Amino acid sequence: MNVALSLTAIILFLHLLGVEVPTVGKAQYWLDTGEPICIANFEEQSSLLDISSCCYGLQMQLRCEDWEEPILAEGKKLRVNKRCYTGEGAVEYFVNMKAYNYCKKEGYLGYKVI
Repeated sequence: MNVALSLTAIILFLHLLGVEVPTVGKAQYWLDTGEPICIANFEEQSSLLDISSCCYGLQMQLRCEDWEEPILAEGKKLRVNKRCYTGEGAVEYFVNMKAYNYCKKEGYLGYKVI
């Protein structure tokens, strides 16, 4: 119990001094060595997007869910981890974890990971 309280006190003191402690999200982004993949899909037509356009599009989506099926885009079957969408009849975005964590890290998805 004392060890947990001491550790909490140290973390709070470092936070008070403004020391930046690496977060899990930022570490997860840097440890992922794959390329970011972002696919925009509308009415069975898919195309790859650059990461900045992808993050902007993801920012406007209402929800994201886990997705495990490969997506065919520009003649390639690509593995993605998330499907983000607003509803039926709208553009869907399929991203892998590298792209999703990048958008999170840059502050497009609700908070900025420092």
